[in-house]
Amino acid sequence: KNPGGSADLTTIDINKFHFNMAGNPVDFKLHLSTPVSDPNIQASAQGRMDLKAVKEVYPLEGMELQGKLDANLQLAGRYSYVEQQKYDQFKAEGSLGVQELTFKGDSIPEVTIEKMLMTFSPQYVHLSETKLMVGKNDFTVSGDLENMLAYALKGEVLKGKLSVASNYLNLNDFMSNEKESNKDTVVLTAMEVPRNIDFKMNATFGKILFDKLEMTNSKGGILVKDGKVTLDNLSTNALGGSMLVNGYYSTASNPTQPELNFKLDLQNVSFVKTFHTFDLIQKLAPIFENMSGNFSTKLDLTTQLKNDYMPL
Repeated sequence: KNPGGSADLTTIDINKFHFNMAGNPVDFKLHLSTPVSDPNIQASAQGRMDLKAVKEVYPLEGMELQGKLDANLQLAGRYSYVEQQKYDQFKAEGSLGVQELTFKGDSIPEVTIEKMLMTFSPQYVHLSETKLMVGKNDFTVSGDLENMLAYALKGEVLKGKLSVASNYLNLNDFMSNEKESNKDTVVLTAMEVPRNIDFKMNATFGKILFDKLEMTNSKGGILVKDGKVTLDNLSTNALGGSMLVNGYYSTASNPTQPELNFKLDLQNVSFVKTFHTFDLIQKLAPIFENMSGNFSTKLDLTTQLKNDYMPL
């Protein structure tokens, strides 16, 4: 209801909301006031749901969904308490569990979450060891997420400290693919880095594919912040030798012309593998194709990239 005048006078009061969907009970309560100036919220949600039952109630055209959710959440307090870090005055507790969740649509790869448990507190959301698959890419993630309420309510920056591991990561699967006209070849288009995410990650990867570059036994630090991905001492085996990478990839200034800065320390890498992996080398150093043996070098590269990742 709203008595008139300011939208901030609006109140929403849901004393009891209950439903059973194909035998799955869900209960929800919500009271919200001063939604514009300083949202004051009291909410709770409890329920278990088998997502396969959704299609019995609502048609999911071009979409497959299954899995089980178990939720028990309570929120109470003003948004300003979170902003001022008065966490003792804001209640946020409970958990959200997911098991064997699979989501598949016509235009996206299949996503499977084997298990996930999120435990809530006013300051953090603790993510217990989570195992998921995106297409053929596997991830194991654990850590803490901070500022979740501000991110959910006002789109502010979501912060996190995470440990990420993967046996197989094909970065090409997460980039836009466009077919060239009159050709069957697929051209990668630049990936935009979200600006409202601030993640610090310790990462280990068994195998990474990026364009035609294959990397194995990779580990290092990754920072995602302000539309930029920064690599901190990422060590990997590639091109028949080893590689140490520092630098960043940024779409903060122009998403269609990313900025790239790489400091590469290459040790005992193959001339031939380098030639066949990088289109840039084919243009700048075609002699590599006819050279045998290995080389070592240090390279500092800073450039803007075109939308197909070629240097501008």
